[in-house]
Amino acid sequence: MSGNVDKSIRIFSLWEILGFGIAVVLVLFLLYPEDKLKKYSEISYYKKLEEENLFLSIKYLEEIIKKYPDMKNARILLIYKYIQTGQMENARKALEDYEKIYGKDSSLLLLKYEILKKEAFSYPESSEKRKVLLKKMGRILLEEINRFEDPEFLNYFYKQAVLIGRDDVALKALLKLVKITDKKEWYKKAIKFAISTKNRDVALKLLKQGFFKFHDIFYAEKIIQLYLWKKEYRKAVSFIKEAVRQNIPPENKILLLEKGAEISIWTGRYREAAKFYIEAMRISKNRKSEFFVKALKTLRSGNRLKEAVKLIKKYGYRFIENRRVSKLMLKIALETGDLELARKISLKLLTGER
Repeated sequence: MSGNVDKSIRIFSLWEILGFGIAVVLVLFLLYPEDKLKKYSEISYYKKLEEENLFLSIKYLEEIIKKYPDMKNARILLIYKYIQTGQMENARKALEDYEKIYGKDSSLLLLKYEILKKEAFSYPESSEKRKVLLKKMGRILLEEINRFEDPEFLNYFYKQAVLIGRDDVALKALLKLVKITDKKEWYKKAIKFAISTKNRDVALKLLKQGFFKFHDIFYAEKIIQLYLWKKEYRKAVSFIKEAVRQNIPPENKILLLEKGAEISIWTGRYREAAKFYIEAMRISKNRKSEFFVKALKTLRSGNRLKEAVKLIKKYGYRFIENRRVSKLMLKIALETGDLELARKISLKLLTGER
């Protein structure tokens, strides 16, 4: 086959191709301002870098820096590419040069972090060397979280902290995201993370902030759940009483009132449970008789028949046409010996039967 090759065809060497590429990139570089390169070197663009021929782009960047030594973002990009390709000695040397020129800024710390990460994950998981490097990485992340206000960077730090097993650092990043964005999505993410890492006091604080800000039932249900996990039943009930005073949809108030009644019954507070049911009765449009019956049955099961009679006298006559409710009221009246009340209910029942 080789005998058939046309000898007149010119074969370019690798260095000739590289030289041509460098010339092209220098022309392109002159056409594009520095802010383009700056954007190109940001964390959000790192994925794009992975799609390139890294070794070729390293040569381009080395030539750019020789020609334009003050081009800060070209240096940042070159160091990151050295790290990507495992050229750690070149990365460290380039980072030292960067520090001499620009000092200890955020870019320097982030690049140090990337070098440490590459090194740390080259050691076995149980290695002491890896543990030492991970601690250093955690310190850098903490420093950067305190320094940065940009949500994109903070989200990156959160993910990196999770990657290296630093839940405390990850939570700090999430808390700052909550503070600077004040968005529901970050509240929910921070709450779920705090719960999953057993930072329940932090979760409770966030949940309360979120509920009173957004009036979302999600927060209320999680708050109650956390109090129950901690066996702080009175705090759960107190929160419910406060929550139902907020401007939330009636159906959500009813859900909370039912939960309040349930917790009160667990703890033997039958009068309190009955009050929750009566409040639900007032709010409800279609379940009034159901909640009235629950209030009566709760008081009856707690041997608070006299209080049940008071409820019958106050609200019972509006449900007198309901035979199920009337029979329960009659039973309670007879059990308490209130014959006058029993007579009135009986007459109403007999009248209804006719």
